[in-house]
Amino acid sequence: MITPDAVKGAAQHAVKRARGNVRPRAAHNGPARVKPPAQRGSVATTSPPDERNRRTLTDAASAQKGARPEDLLLYADRSVVVLNKPRNLISQLSQSRMVRKLPESIRDIQQMLGLKEDLRTVHRLDKPTTGVILLAKTGKAAREMASQIYEKKIRKTYLALVLGGASDFPEAEGVMKTLLECRGGRVRSVDSGEPIAPLEAAGDSWLKDAVTEYRVLSTSPKVPLSLLSLDLVTGRKHQIRAQLAQHLRTPILFDPIFGDRGRSLEVARALKGNFTHSLYLHASRITCIRYCRLRRPKQVRLSIGAPLPVAFVRACRAAGIPLDVDQLTGGVWINDTKVRGVLGSVNGSHEDVSRTSHEGGVREDVEDVIQDLGGRWYGPTELPPPSEYQGP
Repeated sequence: MITPDAVKGAAQHAVKRARGNVRPRAAHNGPARVKPPAQRGSVATTSPPDERNRRTLTDAASAQKGARPEDLLLYADRSVVVLNKPRNLISQLSQSRMVRKLPESIRDIQQMLGLKEDLRTVHRLDKPTTGVILLAKTGKAAREMASQIYEKKIRKTYLALVLGGASDFPEAEGVMKTLLECRGGRVRSVDSGEPIAPLEAAGDSWLKDAVTEYRVLSTSPKVPLSLLSLDLVTGRKHQIRAQLAQHLRTPILFDPIFGDRGRSLEVARALKGNFTHSLYLHASRITCIRYCRLRRPKQVRLSIGAPLPVAFVRACRAAGIPLDVDQLTGGVWINDTKVRGVLGSVNGSHEDVSRTSHEGGVREDVEDVIQDLGGRWYGPTELPPPSEYQGP
C-alpha cells in the first residue's frame, strides 16, 4: 500500500535530484562519481609559507587526537593535494562514509584551498599506518595518478621500526621477492617452493608477486631494534608488514596483525619508554611525475615527504637510533633537489629552503618548476626544538 507520506517523500527526492542536491550512490569499489560543478576550484597560492603555516611535531601529535585540517595538510598545487595521515584515520572510503567519518577535516581542507569539488583518493594506507597520502583535485588528475600507479611510475618510500638487530640483517640492503597469498582477506607471505593449496573461487582470495626493496638505516645499540627504509616495487595489501614478519622474520614493532607482541613489550620495557602500542610504519615520501606548462623539459619528478609522528621519533630516541632533518620535517623535492622545507642537520645549522630560494640557495630552474605547478608547502619550515621531538 502506498501511503501519502511515501508519495510526498518520493516527490521531494525527485525535486532534489533535479536540482542536483542528491549525491549519487557510492560504487562498491571506491568513491562515488560526482558530476563536477560548472565552477572549478581556485589554484593554491605559490608564495612561500608564512608564520601561520609553521607546524612542528607537537601539531602532529594533536593531529592523532583530533585530525585537524591544518595538521593534515602538507602540500597542494593545481592538481594534487598531499596529506600527512595520522594513525587510525581511514584513507579510502565511499563518499557517504567519508562525509560521516570526517565531516570537518576534509571539508575544511577543501575550504582552505578554495576547492569546489570533492577531493579524490588515489591510493590507500592501512588504518594504523601514518604518513603521506596523495589526493587528486579533479577527475583528470585522479586518472593521471592512477595511470602512473598502474605503470609503476609512482614511488612510495616507507620507514619502519622492526624487531631485529645487526645479526638479523647480514646485508645492509636487499630485495624481498615473495608471493603474497590472500585467503578470505587474510594475507601471508609465501617463499619460493612453499606448497600452496588451491584458492577458493569466491571471496577475497588471490595469489600475487610482491617485491620490496629495503635498506637498514640504523640499528639500536641498546636493544634488537632497527630502522629500515622500504621502497615498494609492487603495491599489495599488507605487503611490507607480511614480508618483514614472515620472510625476513623481523616484524614491525607493535604490528597488531603480523607482529610479535611479546618481543615488542620486551623492547619497550628494556628502553623504559612510554611507547604507543601501535604500528611503527610511516609512509615517508611519495614521488610522482608532473608536467610543467611553461618550461622545458616539461616532465619532472615531484617528491613530497611527511614528518614522522612524535611516537615514532621518541621511540627512535629511546633506542639510540638517529634521525635526519628530512625524516623529522618532510619537504618538497623537484628532481631530487629540495625546494621546500628545512635544510641542514639536526645538531648543526638549518634554514627554511623557501627563504633561501630567492638568495641563490636553490637552483633557479627547480624553483621555477614549483612556481609553474602552483605548488605550496604547508608543512614545517623550521626544525622543532630538541625538547619537542625528543620527549621525556
